[in-house]
Amino acid sequence: MKKLLLFFFIAVVPLFAQWQLRNNGLPAGTHIGASIDAIDQNNAVAGLTVGIYKTTDAGLNWIKISSDTVVQVSMADAGTIYAVTNKKIIKTADGGTTWNVLYQIPTGGVVFNYIKAFQNGIIAEADSAGASSQPLILKSTDAGANWTQVSNTLTGCWSGDVWHRIEFVTPDIGFFHCSGISPQRTFKTTDGGATWSDVGLNNIQFEMKFYNASYGITVNTQVNGSDTEFFINRTIDGGATWLTKSTAIQTYYTRDIEFIPGNPSELFLTATDGLYYSADSGKVWTKQNLDFTMASQGDRGEDIVFVDSNCGWILSFNGNVYWTDNKGNPVVSNSRNEALPKVYTLEQNYPNPFNPSTVIKYTVAPLNNNGSPVQRVVLKVYDMLGRELATLVNGDKYPGVYSVKFNAAGLATGTYLYKLTAGSFSEVRKMILMK
Repeated sequence: MKKLLLFFFIAVVPLFAQWQLRNNGLPAGTHIGASIDAIDQNNAVAGLTVGIYKTTDAGLNWIKISSDTVVQVSMADAGTIYAVTNKKIIKTADGGTTWNVLYQIPTGGVVFNYIKAFQNGIIAEADSAGASSQPLILKSTDAGANWTQVSNTLTGCWSGDVWHRIEFVTPDIGFFHCSGISPQRTFKTTDGGATWSDVGLNNIQFEMKFYNASYGITVNTQVNGSDTEFFINRTIDGGATWLTKSTAIQTYYTRDIEFIPGNPSELFLTATDGLYYSADSGKVWTKQNLDFTMASQGDRGEDIVFVDSNCGWILSFNGNVYWTDNKGNPVVSNSRNEALPKVYTLEQNYPNPFNPSTVIKYTVAPLNNNGSPVQRVVLKVYDMLGRELATLVNGDKYPGVYSVKFNAAGLATGTYLYKLTAGSFSEVRKMILMK
């Protein structure tokens, strides 16, 4: 058998970040930015202390559509926008021309923190009034026409930082970091907020974000004397288990996390000292070249949202909006581009036909969807008669996305097979070597 050259492909691409300041029509001066949401590259809505603003041209121009001081905004489509103020849930169905009050809290200490619109429901939350009461959790299944107050078990809980410590993945599955008890703890619901279970995170979680019901990340810091240590907590089984990793980020306070749609291994994090990017599910972070306007006045990224694999929006604390259509051209520095897919896949090699090398990409899912941390994966190359020519992979792999580069310099022109086996999964594809 002729000797084949095989090595793993590692890409390191240094690029400059390209976030564009897009403030035309937003109020001048310093106005606290609360929340931003977007549905595509052109349509977004931003909530500030002086009102709600909308753009339909990628942030080139903004118009004021409400004078309400909002806590969070949520876009269902270009015309339908939900928002919470301290005491009200409001909605427009015509792009902001008219607004309706959907729900109003009576006088008292309870204030809204959170709202999120799904295709099949809306969830809103307001803090508890005291140590003996529960948060106000509201649910609507008819676009906000009617609301059901969900009786819940979170006695004495409040978020501690408005929407930053609340995350619903669906109208039924959500996470809540309770700041009203000691020690502080994080809880999960699978029945729309009626019952909650402790997921085992007892430190203060400054931010939490879930890509889906299984995969999520929270962030927390610990202060030891003059040193502040920053931690990423990661779960791939819906909070049943967590992997905690210390990072080199030197900040005490984080503001938001955002996954890149379609590639959960990539994510951004806004913090008090800047914007960070990770290409490996939060293991390694690179600070981006984005200097927030009025940084000397303590500006920072407050909320970040990506609508696709390239287009993102950032609202800063001082009410500035930044926009990118190339993912900010982040600096990539990772040895494995890890994702957490739900299913196994074996992709077509690229390029194909090839000469003499090609890249084969595959994904590994949690074994039997039970969150198993590692499993045996085998990837082999065969000729058309079924004779084994090379073993590219034979070992335990964590769930994620992998690439291997195959060099066929010692083989003749022809069609070859490559086969991936992992647990009960098996798939075969053809590739063409053309010299």
